[in-house]
Amino acid sequence: MRTKKEALSLSAHHGFNASLVIDVGVATGTEGLYEVWPDAHYVLVEALPKFKDDLVRIASSLGSCESINAFAGRAAGTADIATAPDQLHVHWPADIAPPEWPRASVPVVTVDSLVARRLAISPSTQAVLKIDVDGAELDVLEGAKATLTCNCVVVIEAALLDEHAARFGRIVNFMTAHGYEVWDILEPVLRPSDSLLWQVDLVFVPRDSALRASRVYL
Repeated sequence: MRTKKEALSLSAHHGFNASLVIDVGVATGTEGLYEVWPDAHYVLVEALPKFKDDLVRIASSLGSCESINAFAGRAAGTADIATAPDQLHVHWPADIAPPEWPRASVPVVTVDSLVARRLAISPSTQAVLKIDVDGAELDVLEGAKATLTCNCVVVIEAALLDEHAARFGRIVNFMTAHGYEVWDILEPVLRPSDSLLWQVDLVFVPRDSALRASRVYL
């Protein structure tokens, strides 16, 4: 299967030219996301303080970039989260996390608010939205409904077995209900204990996207 960079490069080869790239859940960086459209404006969204130095490093490598220290969700506000002490990239809502996990209260923004202050939200606007938030994908998408009316390439990490994560089918159902179709499947991760498929990255584009103009095999 393709990597993120290969899939995004393929979309660019077929004429997609993003002017805005939003990386929701940056952590230490999203390999392949920052190279394809060097002239785009980048918005890095990451709430966890331990990744602050990574945000500075990534932003310094991009020509036009802003960092947002917050979660992306369905509405602006705050959220109480807990972080796994032995897996610092894993965070759950505080009300369902084990009691020994450290808690913190962090701000929440919406993707729509981030997009609207940079671009006119319209079907002619081309943007990339990447989401990797360990189970809160549907919350992010609920706050991105206006953005999805743009011409977007959306890359979402989708879990198949994790009971705390938004499942593959729920993400696909949400996106198809909002006019998108799966365009590619990337970077499968197998569970070490039994080699079952644990997660993949799904790439969605609008149903009427030029990237789907040809519907025949040859």
